[in-house]
This record gives sequence, C-alpha cells and structure tokens, in this order.
Amino acid sequence: MAGVTVELDGAAHVVDSSLWRVWLQKTAGSPIAVAVDPTKKLNWSTLDQLKALSELSYDGADDGVIAYVRTRETVKHLMWTGHACSKIDVASTQLSQLGLDPSQPTFTVRTPKTLQELRIYAPKKKGPLKIAIDDPRDGSELALTLFGATPASPVSVNGVGKLGTLRFWFAREIDLAKWRMHPTLRELEIMGDPICVVKSIEHLATFGLLTTLTLRNCYELDASALPDAKKLPKLARLAVDGTTKEIADALRAKLGSVKSIEIRGIRTPAWLAANLDNPFREWADEYGASVGAAASKAWRMALEALEKKPTPAKVKAELVTFVKAFNALDKKPGLDTIQAEEISEAYDRLLERASKTLGKSAPSDENARSWFEKERSF
Repeated sequence: MAGVTVELDGAAHVVDSSLWRVWLQKTAGSPIAVAVDPTKKLNWSTLDQLKALSELSYDGADDGVIAYVRTRETVKHLMWTGHACSKIDVASTQLSQLGLDPSQPTFTVRTPKTLQELRIYAPKKKGPLKIAIDDPRDGSELALTLFGATPASPVSVNGVGKLGTLRFWFAREIDLAKWRMHPTLRELEIMGDPICVVKSIEHLATFGLLTTLTLRNCYELDASALPDAKKLPKLARLAVDGTTKEIADALRAKLGSVKSIEIRGIRTPAWLAANLDNPFREWADEYGASVGAAASKAWRMALEALEKKPTPAKVKAELVTFVKAFNALDKKPGLDTIQAEEISEAYDRLLERASKTLGKSAPSDENARSWFEKERSF
C-alpha cells in the first residue's frame, strides 16, 4: 500500500493512495473511513491526493463538500448526511448518484443533467416530508429511491413531472393513490422492511408506461384489486420476491401475459409467523444457505441477549459481537452494498429493541452508531 497523509480537520490520517471510495465520519474503523469532526470546516483539497476518488460519503455539516465536488469531476457518487440544509444545489456538478438525509420537513434539491439516481434516506424525525426536485430533464432519466416510508413519515415529491423510475426501499406502507401524479413511471420497485403494506394497488393502472414492476416482501395488498395486463400494456417484466400464495396466484392470473415473470419466495402463514421479524430471512435464498444461516444466527443471538435486560456494558458487547459476525462474512464470500445497508438497518432495529428494554439506561443512538462504524469492515 502506498500511503498518503490527508488532513481534513487538522488531524493527520494516512490512507491508501489508490482509494476510490472514502467515508468521512465521526469514527474510523474501516480502511476506507477517515474520522472527522462533523462540526468543523474541512480542508477538502487534501483529498486531491486520491487520484482515483469517485465515491465520497460524508457525515457532517460543512457545505464546502458541494464546492469540492464541483471541482472534482471524477467524483460521481456523493452521500451527504448530517447537514442542516433545507436546500441543496448540485446542479453544476458531474454527479451520477446523490444520497441525502432530509434535515427539514420541506426539502429542495437541484440536480445536474448527469444524475442517474437520487436517494433520500429516512428522516430521523417523524412527520410528513415534502421534497421538491429541480431536475433539468424533469425526472425523465432519473431514478428516485426513497428509504423507510412509514405511515408516521409520509413522503410527497414535487417537480419531476416526467419521473421515470421510483423505488421504495425498506418501506412499511405505500399508498399508490398518492403517487398518481407520476403517470410517466417506467419502473416501480417496492421493498418492504420487514413487510410493506401496499394500499390502493388498483392505481397501478395509472402507470400505463410501466415496463418493470418489482415487489419484495409485499405480503399485504388487495390481490382482488390488481389491474390486468390490458391496463399495463407496456409491462414487460414482473419480479416478485416474498409474497403469499393468494397474491402469487392473482398476479399470474391477471398479468400472466407479461413477457418475463419471476415469482419466488412464496411463503406460508407458518413461515411468516416464524420469520417475519428476521431481517435476514431472505438471505438463504439470495446468498446461499450458509450465509443466510450465519446472518440469522447473529440476529437471533443479539435479539435474545437484548431481551434479557442486560447491563449497558453488555449491550455494547452484544452489538459489537453482532457486527463482528458480519465482518467474518465479509472475508468470505464478501458482502455487497445492499447487504451492508440491510445489516445497518438490522442494527438500528436492535437499538430500538435495546431502548425499549433498558429505557433511560440504554446507550444513545449516537454512541451506538459510532460502535457500528468503528467495528465494521464491510
């Protein structure tokens, strides 16, 4: 490894000069992570030493990150959390992917013509979220990914009248009637966590240009209200992973003429009762039996330990053990980005469980998240 010294907030850190992905966060713990003070202005130009840098993740308040990305055209992916902005303008950058957490209930983003995907992470505070997107193509070539939609935090989007792709990841409830103002959708994906209740499924017919429909862990929807293939004339691909026999039968009956249909993960009531709370229940099918078993075991052991009302020190030890179980999986066969996100979501669910069990003696979210970032290698 050829090392270079970067000094972002006054502290010196030696990193691999060949890094193409860097995380700037409160704690290190990973070869691609650099610890920075989230409240300080940073010396962004020190990153110029990383000639291959193309992905930057920053958790902090310095809006100088936008000015830096404007000058570094090699940086194509930016994830920025921990800011306090109600408006973010990246229109003059060359970004292809942007991820943001909404710090205000009304949030505005100006995007460049190069942007392919905009990710909006789940808001930390409950309540309605209104997002205005100023896109030069009016969304026609943009994929919008919304994380963590729940009844307590409904999301509405304005400004992309020609939106092409809409994804709901780790969602709890989606009402399609509220998305009728986007009839230009060509791709729609809904992924539940642990399940997603899909309301107003009949409004799929609103999306007459839809070519691809993906449903994951959508165990609750009115199968009798599904539109037939005539109302979705351009639908060419239907992918379903995690459903019930009733829903699977209705999909085949009404959309059986679609060119490509893949329906798997048809679950029985008994399976749902036993596995619904396990965030890794699909991993055996997705990544192999041994990986699925190891992930599920790590979850089960952590959950059982937290339910025994452990001491704060024991809570930390159990959470660290949970993370290390996945570090082992990262060595062989390795974990991808989606898996890393699902592990992070599961960790947050463990924190929620610890808070309910321990009350005021539970670790703060900030401290517990720092353990996660420090310990993980994936």
